[in-house]
Formats: sequence, structure tokens, C-alpha cells
Amino acid sequence: MCREVSTSVLLVTIASGLPFLLGAANSELWKEGAWVVEAPPSGQCGSLPLLQVKGPGSILDPQNASVFANLEKSLPAALAKVCPGTREVILMSGRTRRLVRLAEPAAGAAPPAPSPEPPSRRRLESQPTAVEPVQPQPATVVSGPAIPALTRRSDLHSLSSAHSIEDKCEVLLSWLESGKTASTPAVNYRYRQAPEMLGIFRDEPMMAVFEMPYDKTENRWRLEQHEKVISRCVGSTPSRPNPFTHQPNRRLMQYSQQFAQYAQLLDQAFLGQPGPFEPTTVSRYVQQVREQIGWAQQAMTAAAAGAPTRSSFDRIRGQQQAAGSQLSLLSASEKSQVTDYLGRRQTEMAPIIAEEWFREASASQKGTASAKALVNSHAALAPVVNALNGETRGAFEDKYRRLVESLVAEPLQAETTRLQAIPATLPGVLQITAWKASFDAGFQGLRGFSAVDAAGQEFNQVRARVLAGALPSWMQDVGAIPVDGAAITAKRREMETLFPSREDRSSPQFVQYEAPLRAKEDQLRLRVEAEMRKQQQEANAAALLSQQAAAGVQREPSGGGATGAKPVMARGGQSAALTEGSFSASGLHNERVLMSLYRGDFTSIEFDRDEIGFMGMFGQYLNSYGRQCDAYLPANKVEMTRQRCTAEMVTRNGYGVEVSRYCSNWVTEGTGVYADPQMYATKRKLDQIAAGDAFRTVGKMLTQRDPIAGAMNMVGNAQAAMADMEEVVQKNGCASAGLKRFEENLMLFALNKQPIRLGDSGPRLSAIAPLPGIPFRDQNYTKLVEDLVGEHSKTWAMNRFQRGSVGGVAVSSRDGQGRPSKVVAHYTYDGFSGRSQGSVTLNFTDGLPECMYFFDFPATCRTPNRKIVAAYADGAYQEK
Repeated sequence: MCREVSTSVLLVTIASGLPFLLGAANSELWKEGAWVVEAPPSGQCGSLPLLQVKGPGSILDPQNASVFANLEKSLPAALAKVCPGTREVILMSGRTRRLVRLAEPAAGAAPPAPSPEPPSRRRLESQPTAVEPVQPQPATVVSGPAIPALTRRSDLHSLSSAHSIEDKCEVLLSWLESGKTASTPAVNYRYRQAPEMLGIFRDEPMMAVFEMPYDKTENRWRLEQHEKVISRCVGSTPSRPNPFTHQPNRRLMQYSQQFAQYAQLLDQAFLGQPGPFEPTTVSRYVQQVREQIGWAQQAMTAAAAGAPTRSSFDRIRGQQQAAGSQLSLLSASEKSQVTDYLGRRQTEMAPIIAEEWFREASASQKGTASAKALVNSHAALAPVVNALNGETRGAFEDKYRRLVESLVAEPLQAETTRLQAIPATLPGVLQITAWKASFDAGFQGLRGFSAVDAAGQEFNQVRARVLAGALPSWMQDVGAIPVDGAAITAKRREMETLFPSREDRSSPQFVQYEAPLRAKEDQLRLRVEAEMRKQQQEANAAALLSQQAAAGVQREPSGGGATGAKPVMARGGQSAALTEGSFSASGLHNERVLMSLYRGDFTSIEFDRDEIGFMGMFGQYLNSYGRQCDAYLPANKVEMTRQRCTAEMVTRNGYGVEVSRYCSNWVTEGTGVYADPQMYATKRKLDQIAAGDAFRTVGKMLTQRDPIAGAMNMVGNAQAAMADMEEVVQKNGCASAGLKRFEENLMLFALNKQPIRLGDSGPRLSAIAPLPGIPFRDQNYTKLVEDLVGEHSKTWAMNRFQRGSVGGVAVSSRDGQGRPSKVVAHYTYDGFSGRSQGSVTLNFTDGLPECMYFFDFPATCRTPNRKIVAAYADGAYQEK
């Protein structure tokens, strides 16, 4: 009998549990295309069924909106057959979850049956818990627009309304995810939560979920919440397996995965673990949020009640500007609500304040003093004017301008009458200059008003008339002064009083007045150049006689070219007989370059003095001339030297194979060959440039398409240049005038100076050589540096110069003649680190740019482009 009873009980138990066992394999609740929703296992609907949506991606993404809409329409009828009475479900698609409230099922659908759930598993309430915020809102003041509410009811559910642990987990998860915003970075349980997550502890969500503010909770209460609910949702407390299937609770396992990213936050806030969400930090945050909301409400209340006065306007504006720092813990939308409200109140007050200001301004007395005071007052009113809307602001500004112009109408009429009476004479030019200074002082701050600007235009017309009438007298006066530096300078200073401003000196009238002075300066220049030629000829003749007396008639050494006695030309001397045929480089490898050097045509030479080929050419010329023409060297000739290695350091590896070899000791010894001291000093200078610029030379070779071929080509060119120098000396003879001219220009090219051009009648003054008694006139150094750096930047390997970026140009030192000896400037370039700023120092010698020192290589002389230097010497950068 007992066995029969036991068997019956077992059969009944199995029968009652069979639906749960069979429900493990879910059936399809809804399907559309590739999208499928599985029904929850029978009898496991709960108060918030979790429905898994499977398909291509997430059905909650915007591109799947139409499919999701079809799902929402079909769910009520489909779910009524499986989980009758359910009005809310959790849809999970991909990693996204959403609470969906179901509409009533369509007509014809099965009516919802009474819920089979026991009272202990009743569903969540469909309406959120009504909880008043901790801080009561102040009453809205009727004098202003409605004050926006910063504290609103939360639509979160309370934990007390959820009875199953699964539903409580869902409530907590909704609470946690409410702290995410569009700007919140993606979270990962391995990393700390974003600071924005503190927002879930504000009064509104805390009151909705836990029914009390966070700072009012106690440690024991927080520990109890963590033990009973949070630990089970997180998965730190194992859940009981299903008594029939003995399988773990799959919903809790899913929740534990979703709660993992919030584990640290919850442990800190409810267990008191140290971190950014520990209880003291959260409580302090909650209190500060209340204070900031209170400040915002108070500011908006005061703004609503404020009278439309300037003091109220300024106070509201100050609060609007301070809102960013005062409301640092509120969300961007909350800050925007406050600032928008305060801005709206300013817009409402502005017309009344502006109209009152204009009513008072209209009572101002006539005169420039009242007009200036009104302009200053209007400038202080700018915040109010800016708060006016476009049409109102335009009308107000028109009235203001008409009022100012009415105040200055009489003084302007008196000034223009006085202006028209100025005569068109040289004294009249001084009178009109004085009138302009007086007018600018009297009407300072009133520019921009049409009446004042019209007076300025009338001044330009009168000034043009007066200057045109006085020009003949000025030209007569300039023509009468002597061609003397002091007289010309005095007249130029007088002209500067007629054209005192930079704007005046850029006018066409200034060019007309300066033209006769420039003619006088040209006359003085020609006179000085003639005197220089005369002195040069006398010096040359004296030097020639001195050399002939000291050396007698000298014969050409063997292999020296033409036979017979030849005079030795002094350096810097001129020979009127020099022609193209006075120097020969026919058949030589570098014939074109050698002839350009002889002619003084430096601009046609494609390389610079810091090229290795030119340095080799210069040194070989000294060697060739010293060996072949020693007797023609000056008495103070110097012996050339060379470096010789006396000890070497050899490094070998473990097998005895030589790895490296370098010289450990150098000595200087004479070569037995002599040179002109000036030429040898120039060679030493070229050697210093080469030593300081070795890096750029190597880099230039390596950036070629074929570095090895480039290096071999460089060696071949150097060897050809050496052979050319031997031939040049032999072809032209040691003492020929053509060779001496070639030697002079060779040295001038090495020193980056201007050449002696073939056909020049003698010494001439350039723009950088001041005339006697006339101060040196600066040129446009900003444009000069811009052109020099821009041209040199073409050789840069990495950086890119930004055209038009040169600035901060200053002459840091000058020579005895007032010419610049050093100019500093900065510029912008693009490099590996993005856009950066560099600097350059331009050194001058004898008034001409000689070296550029860039900030990254401050000890390395970079040769300026000689075409630009030649243009500077000719005055191309003078202010027109």
C-alpha cells in the first residue's frame, strides 16, 4: 500500500513538473524574415518576461525601426497566449536591452486569463512610484516667464514593487543604466566607471528606487541591500538551482554578466570599499548637487522677479556667465535650461533699458564733449544692445547714430569752413597738417559716424588741392639747394613735416615731392663716384710705380703663358682695356663658370660658395698660382699649411680583423707653397663654413636618387676643377690683368659680396652705401628675410616654410654707418611635430647680408641667395 502511495506521489510530481521540463526548448513567439523572438519557457513568465531577439544585429538600431514597429504590434496578441496578463517585457537584442510596455491585444485575440502567479510574484506596477524631491521647488514668480524645473519625477521603478530576485535585478539594472548618457564612454568591467555615473545617486533616482536619499542611508542598510539583492544580481552569491531540472538560474546568470561592469561601483557605494564611489564621496556629491540646484533656482527666481533696470540686467548677466562654474555637477541640458532662462530674461529687459537710456541721452547738450561722453556710455551699454533682437537693435543703433551726429553738426561745420580757407601754398601744406592734428584730437573716438567720416574725405580733397598748388614752389626750392649731403638731409626733414604720417608717405603726392630730392641725391652719388674713381686711379698708379721700383722688370716663369715683361696689377685696380678676350678659359671643363666669375656675372652661377666643388676650385687656384707664380706674390705672402696624421687608432675584432681606423693625433705643417694673405684668409673662412655645414652636405648627397653616383660625380667635378685651375694660370699668365680680375671676383664670390662687373667704369655706390652727410635709409627687412628664408627653404629636407609667416623682425645692431649688422626674425614652418615656430639671425658685412643662422643650427652659416642680395644692394627692398 505504501509503495502504491509513493508511486502515485511520484507520478503526480512528474506530471506537475513536466511542463517545466518540456519548456526548456523554447518555441517561436514571433518571426519576420531573419528576425526571431523565442517564447519564454511555459510557467516562467514572471512579472517581467525576458525575450531574446535573434537576427542580423540589434533590432533596436535605427535602421531596423520598421521591423521593431511590427514586433511591437504583434507582441500583445502573441504573448497573451503564453504569458496572459503581462503588460511589460524586457527585450534583449545584441547587447541592448529595452523595457517595452504592451498595448491591449487587438480584437479577436485571446482575452488575458487571470495570472497564475502567486501573490508573491505579482508584476511590477506600471506607474512609477510618486516620490517628492528632497528640496522643495520655490514658487514661480508671475513677473517673469515660467521657471524651468530642474528636479523632476523619475520614471524608474522601486525595489519594493519587485518581489522576485530577477525583477529586483531588472530594477537595479535600469537604475544603473540611467546614469549613461550619449557622452558617457563605453564601460568595461575591467576599468573604473566614468565620473558621470555619480548621477544615479542624485535624489530623484535614489528616491524612486530606494525611497530615500543616499546621504540619509546608514551603513547597515547599505550592507543589507548588498547582501539581499546586489550580491545575487552581481553573482557573488550563488543562486539556488531549479529544483526540477537542477540547472542554474539562467536569468540570474545573464544578469551577473551585465552587472559585472558595475561591480566596483556597487561595492564602493554599498560596501564602503575605497574608490571614487565610496559613501563619503557620493554623499558629498549629492549635497553639492542640491546646493547647485538651489543656486540655479534662486538665480532664476531673482531673474523672474527683477525689475527691468540696468543693475538687474547686469546681475542676471553675471549669473549667466558664472553658471558654467556654479553648476559644474549638473548635466549639460540642465545648465542649458538655466542659461537659456537667464538669457531670455535679459532679452525681455533689454528694450525697456535701452529706451530709458536713449530718453536720458536725448537731453545731452550739443558739442563734441557731449558726443564723446555719449559714445563712451553707449560702449558700456553694449551687453544690453547685444541682447536686443535684430530688428530692434538696428532701429536703436540708427537712432543713436543720428543723435550723436546732431550733437557734433555745428562743430563739424566750423571745422570744414576753416579747412576750405587754407591756401594752396607751402605754408598752406603746414596749415593743413596742423588742421588734421587738431581735428583728430577734437573728434577722437567719433570715427565711424558718417558726418565725421565725410569731413575726413573732404580733408583728403582739400589736401590734394593744396599739395598740387604748392608743388611748383617746392620743386623750385629743392632745385636751389646745393648738391650737398647736409642740405639734402635738411630738405628731406622739412618734407617729413609736410608728410608726417606713414599714410601720408605712401600717397602719390609724396612721390612727387620726393622726386626732386632723389634727383639731388643722384647728382651727389655721381659726384662721389667720380671722386672715388679718381682716388682709385691715383692709388693704382702709385701702387704700380711702387711695385715696379721694388721688383724691377720681372719675367714670366716658365710655362707662365705669354712672354715678356708684364706689370703686376694692384688688387681692386681697374683696367679700361679689359674685354671678353682679356681672359681665356676656352676648352676647360668649367669654362662657363670661369667666364661668369671673370665677367662678374654671379647671378648666372648655379652653385653657392658653400658647395664642395667651389671650395676645391678656390683652394686649387691658390696652389696653382703659388707654384707657378711665386715671384708675383706680394711681399707679405704667407705659407699655406696642411694637416698631417702622426698617429692612428686601429680597432680589431676577436678574429684580428680590422674594424675601424681613425687618426688620434694631427699636426700642422707647411706645404712650401705661398699665397696672397687676403686670398688665404678667404680660404680659411671657406674651410670654417665647410666644417660647420658637413651635416647638410652629407644629407644633400644622401637625399639624391643615387647617393653613390652623386658622390662619385662630386669627386669627378672636384678633380676637373683642380685641372681647370692649372690651365687657367698657364693660359692667362701670372701677371695678366684678366687673371687678376678673375682672382678678385673669385674672392668676392667666396666672401658673398657683390662682383666687379666687366665694363664697369669704376667704383660705384650702391643702395647700402650711404651718401656723405645723408643718413642711411632702411629697407623693408621683413620682405628681405621672407625672400631669403623662402629661397633657402627649398633645400630643407624635412621642414616646410610657411610663406607670409615672417614676423618680429628687428635690427639688433648696426655698424658705424648706421647700416644693420644683425637682423633677427621668427617664422612658421611645418615639421614632424606639426606647425612650429623657428627663428633666424641675418648677419651683414659691409652692409650686405652674408650669413643666415637658423635656430636649429645656430653656429652654421647659411649663404643667402646672391640674387636676392644683389637686389637688396640695388635698393629693391626700399619703401616706395
